[in-house]
Amino acid sequence: LLGSMQVLGAIMGRENNKSMGVLGAGQVDKYGNINSTLIPGVTYLVGSGGANDVASTAEEVIVLVKHSPLRLVERVPYVTAPGRNVTTLVTTRGVFEKVDEEFVLTEYFPQKGLGRKEIIEKIRAETGWSLKISEDLKETESPTIKELMMLRYFDPDRNFLQD
Repeated sequence: LLGSMQVLGAIMGRENNKSMGVLGAGQVDKYGNINSTLIPGVTYLVGSGGANDVASTAEEVIVLVKHSPLRLVERVPYVTAPGRNVTTLVTTRGVFEKVDEEFVLTEYFPQKGLGRKEIIEKIRAETGWSLKISEDLKETESPTIKELMMLRYFDPDRNFLQD
């Protein structure tokens, strides 16, 4: 078994690495910068916990975060980890991919009782920056029974799955 020193230093940080990092965040901005340290004048968050090492050295980084205007902000007030290697942001509402240094909504998750237009407006209202939408915006396909079982196994408290 390897410890975090070996993983972060010897594997992720090596030249020509082909690693992918997956991180959570207290806040993320439209450029992919991550704040997991401090909301100035309000509170301290959990801290980096290695997120800076991963975000700075992984070839590609995916950030997972609950969709909220408090979490998706124009500019993070404190940069725990730089966003230059963050390529994808997955929220509880959809998938954003970085185009020309900023996130663009490329997929949205279906919601019971809401049509495409209503879902997009809900995402727009809950995003802390001016939402850019891909011309090829897709609705994410519902998971198969097998995929749903795996998701429930990995998210038993339904932090991302919700109802």
